[in-house]
Amino acid sequence: MFEYKYLYPSSMLAPFVKNYWFLRTFSSEPAKQRVIPYGTINIMIHRGGLPYDIFNGCNQSRSFICGQTTSYSDLTVEGITDMVCITFTPHGARAFVPFPVNELKNISVPLYSSGIQWLVDLEKRIQEAHDGLSLKKIIDECLSNHIREDAFPNHNRMSYAVNLIESGQADVSRIAEHTCLSNKQFNRIFSSYVGTNPKEFICIVRYQKALALMQAGTRDLTSVSLDSGYYDQSHMDRDFKKFTGFTPSGYLKTSCPYSDYFDNL
Repeated sequence: MFEYKYLYPSSMLAPFVKNYWFLRTFSSEPAKQRVIPYGTINIMIHRGGLPYDIFNGCNQSRSFICGQTTSYSDLTVEGITDMVCITFTPHGARAFVPFPVNELKNISVPLYSSGIQWLVDLEKRIQEAHDGLSLKKIIDECLSNHIREDAFPNHNRMSYAVNLIESGQADVSRIAEHTCLSNKQFNRIFSSYVGTNPKEFICIVRYQKALALMQAGTRDLTSVSLDSGYYDQSHMDRDFKKFTGFTPSGYLKTSCPYSDYFDNL
C-alpha cells in the first residue's frame, strides 16, 4: 500500500504555503528512513503509527512544527504510516506564529506545547477528516483565519531575497542591498522569517538544486556541482556529507535523488 498526494492552498495562502501533502503506507518490517534538510518549515501530523526517532531515542510526537534543519536524522517506521504535512514557503511560516522562526531551528515542537491553541484545534479537526479534499478545506479555512498582520512589513522583502537565492545569487551583501536593508538588519530579519541565517539557507538551496538535477537524470557530478552554483565538486561533496551523511556518489548508490524544495515550485 502506497498513497501519496499533493494538494495546493487557496490563492490567499499561496504566498505563505507551498503545499499540503498526504502519505499513507504500510510496512510489515521496520524500515529506516533518512530525513534530510528540506529548506522549509513544516507542520507534521501523524494519523497512524509514530516513527521512531533514532537520534533522540523516542517516538515522534503525534503532531509538531518542525523548524529548518541543517543536518540529517534517521527514523524507523513500521506498520501503518498516515501523515499530513503542511509545507510553508521558505519565509511563509512567520505569518502564522508569534515568534521568530529561527527559534525552531533544528528542533521539532509538539503542537500541544507550542502555545498556539488554534494549531492544537486544527490537529483535532485533521484527525477527524476522512479524505484529502476535506483536509484541504479544513487547513485552508484555518490558516486563512490566522494570518498575522505583523508579518507583512518584511514579507515581500524576504520573498524577493528568497527568489534571488533560488536564482543563484550567493552574495549576502548584494541580496541585502536589493532588499534595502543593511547587512545586520537583513541577517536578523531573514533569520526570523526563514529560520536560518542567509549563508546556511544558500547552502541548503544549492544542495537541493543539485538533488533536483540528479532527479532529472544528470549523473555527471562535475556538471551537477557547477550547474548548482558550487565553485567545484569538492564544495558539493562537503555539503552532501553534512546534509545526507554521504558523498554525492555514495548518496546515489543508496538513495533515489529527490528535491523536496524544487519539486512543484
